[in-house]
Amino acid sequence: MSIYDFVDKSIVVENEITANYTSFKTGGPCKYLVNVRNEADIIGSIMYCRQSGSDFFVMGCASNLLISDEGFDGVIIRLADNISDCRVIDETESYVTIRAYAGCRLSRLAVFAAKLSCTGMEALSGIPGNVGGAVRMNAGAYDGQIADCLISSTYVDIQSLEIQKKSFEEHKFGYRYSTYQTDNNIVLFADFKVNKIDNSQIVFDKMKELNKRRAQKQPLDYPSAGSTFKRPEGYYAGALIQECNLKGFSIGGACVSEKHAGFVINKNNASSSDIYNLIKYIQKTVLEQKKILLDREIELVGRFF
Repeated sequence: MSIYDFVDKSIVVENEITANYTSFKTGGPCKYLVNVRNEADIIGSIMYCRQSGSDFFVMGCASNLLISDEGFDGVIIRLADNISDCRVIDETESYVTIRAYAGCRLSRLAVFAAKLSCTGMEALSGIPGNVGGAVRMNAGAYDGQIADCLISSTYVDIQSLEIQKKSFEEHKFGYRYSTYQTDNNIVLFADFKVNKIDNSQIVFDKMKELNKRRAQKQPLDYPSAGSTFKRPEGYYAGALIQECNLKGFSIGGACVSEKHAGFVINKNNASSSDIYNLIKYIQKTVLEQKKILLDREIELVGRFF
């Protein structure tokens, strides 16, 4: 039995180095990387994994992942360039409904809405991820989050392999959480409601200002996966790390950003192990000094211990 019995050979890459895709620029090889084009490719990939006993993992822009140096001995289902459309599906005098597919980048979606003179997605414009991952983790920034404008999402049920729809309520959105993190179903697309305003320039100006603030405060000139830790209730992770005098602290090529302590960066050809060990050291230090356990925002793929 071969994976090519289930998906077209043209969309499969064998023994691909995952560092070529991750925002950390680290990660070892995977057995198969499948650049899926539609739900049939997703279902075919899962069917192969079931019959072969292989593990699989769904990857979008890989902007929130740390893949081990050993890589992933299974199938990576990649939702990116081939599933990246966004389009208007409904419009009234006061709002527009946009359908965005899982691989659509948030920056593209925000600009698409702005060109329609619609507001609601400005805070998402600088997040380096795509719609599938953003819905899964309720991505957000500057007091805005994906849940603010989502109506529903459509997904592949990994148990039945049927296409299903999830209402807004069924997501049970919380801080960096949706039910996709527990059921592990695969987002195909999501529908969003954005409100019309008279002047699109107002929306573009707001996006420009937010992205300027991001560039001033965040270490965008180094590979990273954005905020390394979730915000502890009543605190800011970056402030806690800074108070523990960890700014600039490094393990191997991984470093706590001197610009923003909430970011672990790949400063000097770091390995995934360097980054992982630094994350663990930060958690240990903050727990010892502040009695607060920092929860990773970054997801781990593969073996780290």
